[in-house]
Amino acid sequence: MVQSARACLDDLERISSDQSSEARREALRRLTDLFIATSEMQSPSDSEEFGATIGKMAISADEDARIELSNRVAKRPNTPRNLAVTLGNDDTIAVAAPVLEHAVSLTAEDLADIARRHGQSHMLAICKRLNIDPRVTDVLVERGDDPVLEAVAENDGARFSDSGFSTITRRGAHNMNVNEALLKRADFPQHLRPEVGRNAATQFEAEMAESQAGPAVNAMMESTLGKSAPPPNAVRITFRKEIDLLHESGNLQEDTVIRFAKARCQGSTAYAIAKLADLDLPTVFTCVFTGSPVALAILSRALGFSSAAFWEIVELRKAAKPLPVNYMGEATSALEAVDS
Repeated sequence: MVQSARACLDDLERISSDQSSEARREALRRLTDLFIATSEMQSPSDSEEFGATIGKMAISADEDARIELSNRVAKRPNTPRNLAVTLGNDDTIAVAAPVLEHAVSLTAEDLADIARRHGQSHMLAICKRLNIDPRVTDVLVERGDDPVLEAVAENDGARFSDSGFSTITRRGAHNMNVNEALLKRADFPQHLRPEVGRNAATQFEAEMAESQAGPAVNAMMESTLGKSAPPPNAVRITFRKEIDLLHESGNLQEDTVIRFAKARCQGSTAYAIAKLADLDLPTVFTCVFTGSPVALAILSRALGFSSAAFWEIVELRKAAKPLPVNYMGEATSALEAVDS
């Protein structure tokens, strides 16, 4: 290390022993300035020494000073690993998050250890990294709650082991966002897709059953049964029986699909389309509710659906969850393309 820098470091370390919080904060700020100013001249051992000294000073610094430090060093390519580990293990998430999200000096082992030792906020911060090693995702999918599972499933830079994919499939079975994110991943194993598709379809049906108090659905039930709507847990079975009867008699047409879509019955709409197309429900679910509008346009035209039916299905998807950016424009282009 350059001699003047070494002398300055020693001087700042002595200042940091001052009992004044403001003095310690100023010493930490000046030492960080020195680290940044001399970073291109530092050897690996110099960097490690800076990291150890700054980390030692940070431990006794107040929260605001630690937050400031973390934000200053998190995105630097040469942030000492020992300093990043110290900050990443800070119990205050505002201190830990910047380095957990950005510090490239943190190894997979460091991140996995932090994920094991800390709570959901630390794991959620790790999920925001540009790239995540399978050794880290293994811990995240085993210990994470729903927001963590959603975040890691939606991160294209996250890589999973075979066991990691199996774990998130099992633990995220009840979560529509996790199921959708997994089905969209190019690296998601083919042998797990049917299971996730079934999970997603079941979740849609459950959401449908829980929301049957709407007037549109009650009207459908009265039209079908000639009486007041049954309890919610009977609705799905009743609608499926109607669809099965229509299909068996050759009378299942797009008007039934439109009727269910207008009533915002996702599960029954998908079930009717599956019957018409002679496809399994998970495949239809993926096409209609998680796939691109191109797939939906091709399926709609293959079944002879009108443009009105296509757009009603799009509205159904929109009602279930906000559409991806540019989806409506892509849907218009897709429909025009299949009609040309």
